[in-house]
Amino acid sequence: MNRVRWWLGWSLLVLFASPGLASGFSRLMVGMELESIDGEGIDGGSVRLRDHLGKRATVVLFWASWSDNSLPALRRLAGYSEAIAAGDLGVVTVNVEAQAPTAEERARVAALVASEHLPFPVVMDLGLARFSRFGVVAVPSAVVLGKEGRVAELLIGYPLVGRDGFFRHLDELLGKGAPARPP
Repeated sequence: MNRVRWWLGWSLLVLFASPGLASGFSRLMVGMELESIDGEGIDGGSVRLRDHLGKRATVVLFWASWSDNSLPALRRLAGYSEAIAAGDLGVVTVNVEAQAPTAEERARVAALVASEHLPFPVVMDLGLARFSRFGVVAVPSAVVLGKEGRVAELLIGYPLVGRDGFFRHLDELLGKGAPARPP
């Protein structure tokens, strides 16, 4: 009986402690189609996910300026600017700054986007509707969609181990060798 308890306990520990096995998107899994994340862009224009689909891959990144790992994640994605410009990669980011961002918070996000010269659109997640719909539990978190628009990879948080595998998979979808590095 003790052996069964030990194996059960060990199995649960491995399941929940392994970054690739525990899901950080409580309502999203590999193989699913991503629902619309359409919304108002930081520039006031409209951002539609479907405008960025149908490429070799599309990345959706949930981020916030208060998250220490969001800026490195944004910079790493900006390192794919050639693939974005060539039409091989679509990127849409979703800012989850606050439930109801103040004018000051919106200005801080706009300033960050401008200073980093991000080559992709930023949706302001007003009311955190998208954050809640997909069950995001860590910021930043990202989704890679394959050409057919289905989830191919999930990145929960921005862990050292997990992010390298995430970008390796993205590079495979793009037909590249070495992962892109921040500019």
